[in-house]
Amino acid sequence: MISKERVETVGDVFAVGDELKAVVINAFNEREVQLSTKALELVPGQMKTDKQAVFANAAEGLAKYLLSKNEIMEQRRQALTQLK
Repeated sequence: MISKERVETVGDVFAVGDELKAVVINAFNEREVQLSTKALELVPGQMKTDKQAVFANAAEGLAKYLLSKNEIMEQRRQALTQLK
């Protein structure tokens, strides 16, 4: 989950040893986590063109991501309530 635009390989954006900011999307167990830099993008594809800008605006990107997720969860709750 690197960018909202297609990334052919991780090496197109990151190199071993790069420091980055990411969101933990899921924790499967103590050894496996799913990370996303895509969730921090304010502009689709920005991880491919200016990843430092994405990291500099990570707090804003995270807030937007969380708001979107909360809206989706609320829509699902409402749909579930209608089914009952």
